[in-house]
Amino acid sequence: HEALFLVGETQDSWSLFAIDGPAAMKPLGTVGRPISWFNVSRDLSRAAAVVTDYRADAWLNKVVVR
Repeated sequence: HEALFLVGETQDSWSLFAIDGPAAMKPLGTVGRPISWFNVSRDLSRAAAVVTDYRADAWLNKVVVR
């Protein structure tokens, strides 16, 4: 892939897209929760996101790597 983009669909929903050239955008997936951190490897082969869940009086963080 030439580039990866994280697009906010709503406040709590994000979609990841890969671009391989003109008019060659490919959807890679959607995260349906708020993202507090996102990173992509230099070769664009891996991405990592930290999502945060608020549960009344406790915050939970989960790292998702694909």
